[in-house]
Amino acid sequence: MVMHIAPSSSIYLNNVAVVDSIAERVYNLLEDYYKDNRTAYVFTADHGMHDKGSHGDGHPSNTDTPLVVWGAGVKHPKPISSSSHGDGHSDCGTRFVDDHMHDTPTPKEWGLHGIERVDVNQTDIAPLMSTLLGLPCPVNSVGSLPLDYIDMKKTDEVEAVLANTKQVLNQFVRKSQTKEATSLYFKPFKPLGHYSTLLDQIEDHISNGDYEAARKLSENLRDLALQGLRYFQTYDWLMLMTVIILGYIGWMTYIVLHVLQSYTSLAGDILTKEQADHLTDYTRKVQLCGCLFLGLLRVILFMEQAPPLYHAYTTMTVFLWTQISSEYRFIKALWKQLHGREINYFTKVGAACAVSVFILEYLVNSFTERKLYTWCFLTVGVIAFLYLFKSIPWRSGIPFFVCGACWFLSVSDI
Repeated sequence: MVMHIAPSSSIYLNNVAVVDSIAERVYNLLEDYYKDNRTAYVFTADHGMHDKGSHGDGHPSNTDTPLVVWGAGVKHPKPISSSSHGDGHSDCGTRFVDDHMHDTPTPKEWGLHGIERVDVNQTDIAPLMSTLLGLPCPVNSVGSLPLDYIDMKKTDEVEAVLANTKQVLNQFVRKSQTKEATSLYFKPFKPLGHYSTLLDQIEDHISNGDYEAARKLSENLRDLALQGLRYFQTYDWLMLMTVIILGYIGWMTYIVLHVLQSYTSLAGDILTKEQADHLTDYTRKVQLCGCLFLGLLRVILFMEQAPPLYHAYTTMTVFLWTQISSEYRFIKALWKQLHGREINYFTKVGAACAVSVFILEYLVNSFTERKLYTWCFLTVGVIAFLYLFKSIPWRSGIPFFVCGACWFLSVSDI
């Protein structure tokens, strides 16, 4: 296993050399033992790596991995043809599951200049290995068989693609049946409403010897099955996003109300004792309605056999908005008081909120764009130096130390 350190470091390069020698010894061991040229080799990695040695910072290189396949049943390398892109990538129509372009160039040191490169999704490796072994694809695999790697006859290609298609399609059918059995209002995936007819057409093409048409139709059906899987995997997306967003908004609103009531004098200034007594009665009624509404939601979720997390999300969201609704009169009285304020007051509050949001967004984006910290520490170093230099009356090295420390941190984040 190659260590998670900077790829350009001598330690990493030495470790790569060790792994290369191990791979070579394994290859020679198998070839010398069997001596039948019937072994296929698949060399890949579980993830890529950033230049700093990390693989969880969201950089596109985190999901770029090598894939080298050779041996029995594998096609020979092809020279770059007119159907290839200018960078040597095969135009195999692969649709990658992530959004960024997989355009990392092949290192010149590999000596593969002029050889066509075939890029695939990492999930496609499972059906590739299964086909090379002559075994069915894993039950839960969502990969598409990359034919550009496998040396087979047309008839075998069609059978392999069809088997891959049926394996993905069975997952779709199972998910569709499960969701239909537990949903009060089921919305099917309409493009696959008559998938059995498509399977019959594929079998007819194979019987008539039209293998090219059968292969294309199988690949189209497999793509539809993958879309159907995605459809049912995100079936409750709108409901979950609505509940979670309302939960976050409710949490922030509840915290603001709690701070205003517990740590300021606004509650005593706004509400009279009589209003406070009425507020207690109103709170009980709202909480009763909230409990009844939550009970109704829980019954619906139980009927649909929803996961426990669905219950947790809805419970928290309903609880928060019940608490907020119980403070309706306080919110109304607070709004009346704020309504009479001057425009400058709202300008200051708005500016403070805008600055807070900017800082939060800056922190979030700095997780993937570390260079943001460079500019931040450079700016803070200059401002802190000037401020401390004027604030400290006596001659001191503190301003220089703070400035140097900030600039050192800015360099370390590049």
